Amino acid sequence: MGEFIDFAVVVLPTVIAVLSVLVAIKLTKGERLQGWWVLIIVLGIGASILTWVSQSRARNEHDKELGAQRQGQSELRTKLDESLLSREYMRGQLESLSLMVRRTGAGDPGMKRLSDSIAKLPLNNGERPHVISVVVPHASEFQIPSYPVAISN
Repeated sequence: MGEFIDFAVVVLPTVIAVLSVLVAIKLTKGERLQGWWVLIIVLGIGASILTWVSQSRARNEHDKELGAQRQGQSELRTKLDESLLSREYMRGQLESLSLMVRRTGAGDPGMKRLSDSIAKLPLNNGERPHVISVVVPHASEFQIPSYPVAISN
């Protein structure tokens, strides 16, 4: 049905133009053409209605596509937020591990090197921090600053 409407929206103006030319030719011969004029007006109104229906269908399809894109963006944003939270958690765990290794191995140069190596892991490579939004059940929304992670393949 949609393809027929789209086809009619294209064809009807052409039909109206051809009929208008035929009526103009017949008018020069002095013939009465009231029926032809009514037909042209009805076809014009029909073309307008079909154009409106066609555009309405296109708008609805476009709105559905936008909704799907918004849903996809929301899912990606959620995954990004989860990834950033996991990275922040990992950074905290590594800082705790580094501190624990430093305390338990106080005086052992190998443990100090291990602690220093852990502390130097690329958790903050100088990029601007991200700001993520975290929603906690039964609490209001709040902002947590996070730090970018160096991703290498």
